[in-house]
Amino acid sequence: MNIVIKRYALKFFVKVEQHSIQNDHVHLLIRGTRRSKIQSFLRVVPGQFAQNLTDTLKNKEAKEKIWKYRPFTRVIKGFKPYQIVRDYIQLNECEANGRPYLKTRLRGLSQEQLRELWEY
Repeated sequence: MNIVIKRYALKFFVKVEQHSIQNDHVHLLIRGTRRSKIQSFLRVVPGQFAQNLTDTLKNKEAKEKIWKYRPFTRVIKGFKPYQIVRDYIQLNECEANGRPYLKTRLRGLSQEQLRELWEY
């Protein structure tokens, strides 16, 4: 999946600042200069993921559905929202690697917890 992200980031001139690939979802923090290029990137990458996961390139008969929901995107404006999203993606990656999940995690982390998160 990393190869797909890198290939299409180069093709559409999109900078992938952070990513987290899980079993059932993907988080990407991307930056681009043109809206059309970002839209193309966000259209092509999920399609390539689906083709790779179902092996559609070799098996034309595959009708298996990969995505439960359509991709969710959000434009981030400002440094504080950027930090929140960046920390959320890092937290998600740490939880996938064994950090215990807490229901209260989205209510805000202390400065100490944030430092620990980025050292994990």
